[in-house]
Parts: sequence; structure tokens; C-alpha cells
Amino acid sequence: MPAELSDNQRKINELAAMLEDKQGATPFYLLAKSSEPQGSHDFGTHFNPKLAQHTTYFKALESMMQCAQLNGSAANKDTVCAKEFKALRMAAFKDELLYHNVNKRFFMNELAIRKGESPY
Repeated sequence: MPAELSDNQRKINELAAMLEDKQGATPFYLLAKSSEPQGSHDFGTHFNPKLAQHTTYFKALESMMQCAQLNGSAANKDTVCAKEFKALRMAAFKDELLYHNVNKRFFMNELAIRKGESPY
């Protein structure tokens, strides 16, 4: 049973798509969510689905959420997602959740523009 997006969330998603690779778009990028949330265990329901493509921590989080969704009724729940959980903990331990790591691609584009280079 997919949930309906609020008007504010729709506007945030539009701004995130419109300003996707521009500096200053970070707040919208981080607040954007999937336009079609699938359920409470879906990564896009809670986060921008592109975060999993651009950051180590959110990629590990997405893997963990998928594993938990697939194996929620398994008899060995405690051990079945151990690899995904370890990857998630290690990404957090290596400070992959810090703002500068989440926002790394925006900084790299901005630095390239300031040097007079093409960021693409």
C-alpha cells in the first residue's frame, strides 16, 4: 500500500531533480525521497534513492534494508544479514556518514569549476 507524497515533499523532489549537480542543492538532495514509496522497508521511502549510488554508508544501509526485508521471517534472523550489518557498521566507523562524505560529489564539482575545469 504505497503512501501518497505530501505537496512539500513533491516540491523538494522537483528542486532536487532540477538542481541535481549544482552547488547549493545539497539540502534538497538530502531531503528528496522516492516519488513512489513502496513500504516501510523500502530505502526510497526514507531517503533519496540516489544516496545509495553516491555514498558508501547509504549503499550499505540499502543492502541491509533489502536483506532485512527479504529475510524478515527467516529462522536464523540474527545471522542471516551479518555481512550487510558489518558493512554498515564499518562504513559508519570510517566516518562515511559525515556531511563532507555525503556531499563529496558536490564539493568535487565546485572545486573543478573554481579551477576552471569542466566537472563532467
